[in-house]
Amino acid sequence: TINDPDLPAADRSVTLVIEAELTNGSGGPVTARWKLWWWFDSLGWVEDQEVGIRSVTQTSGGGLQKDTIAVSAIGAEKCAVEFFDDGASGNLPAGASFSVWGVIAH
Repeated sequence: TINDPDLPAADRSVTLVIEAELTNGSGGPVTARWKLWWWFDSLGWVEDQEVGIRSVTQTSGGGLQKDTIAVSAIGAEKCAVEFFDDGASGNLPAGASFSVWGVIAH
């Protein structure tokens, strides 16, 4: 969860650059699907409908693949990325990992 006390008030928008990374050492192709959520004091957690479910795939069985997007939400105070599934059975195989970080553009 990214929580910045300096996020703008409800009448302004914040831009966040999110980079999701799938590291794959499993020996086969791997996909990670993820969702973005925003926190609003008046609503609670709300899924970003424009982002929807995103996928990042690493096909060679070894290496990494990134998925980078810029997003914004008016009045959001926090955001979170949820690992959704691997597109099939649910969990990533042994040797694969999914990580996410974000940078707030003021």
